Amino acid sequence: MMSVSGMATSKTSPNLHALRYHLTSMNPHHDLSRDYRDAFERYSATVRRVQQLVACPNPDAAEVDAAVLEMETARTQYIRTRNALAQLIQPALARDFSAGDSLQNREAHVRETARLLWEAGGRRDGNAPADWQRAEQILGQAAKAAQLSAS
Repeated sequence: MMSVSGMATSKTSPNLHALRYHLTSMNPHHDLSRDYRDAFERYSATVRRVQQLVACPNPDAAEVDAAVLEMETARTQYIRTRNALAQLIQPALARDFSAGDSLQNREAHVRETARLLWEAGGRRDGNAPADWQRAEQILGQAAKAAQLSAS
């Protein structure tokens, strides 16, 4: 494409990384943006770790439980920083998703976690009650850890 001056111009957008760096370095709330990115990276890393364990043919149950607890703790921190950043950026539209946890949402989360534990345990029949109990314990521990880190 030719510009008015006759020089060729590119249709591609400016370097987004440089733009993002420029904006965050001028942002007085840069720490919150950095905390959000760090929380996201930690959560992503813990999810990958759990995925690796689930893909193994006979993972150690204690190792899986510890990895899922770490993942849930990282998830809670990620949600907290995401909500704080959303509140800062767009207060009128921001909403604290964790505050609105209904019994149905909690039950669905326990169900998903129990299913993950079942899959990691080799999908054996008859473990549903134990997997459900483990999921509830892990999520309870993660919630406690998140409360302590928020203090």
